[in-house]
Amino acid sequence: MSGSTSPARIGRKLSTTKIARQLAGLGLRSDDIMDQGETARHEGRFVFECSWEVANKGIYF
Repeated sequence: MSGSTSPARIGRKLSTTKIARQLAGLGLRSDDIMDQGETARHEGRFVFECSWEVANKGIYF
């Protein structure tokens, strides 16, 4: 990522408001983040998404 510094840490006990405040304070630029996965591919990282419906099925069944 161009022009970025070391990543800031986000705490574990988070409400929606706390998350929004911490993300706003990171100073992220959309062109650094939305690179179509190029950065993650280069670093060998993979992200798996899970929908709420799938998560809820695991909880209730």
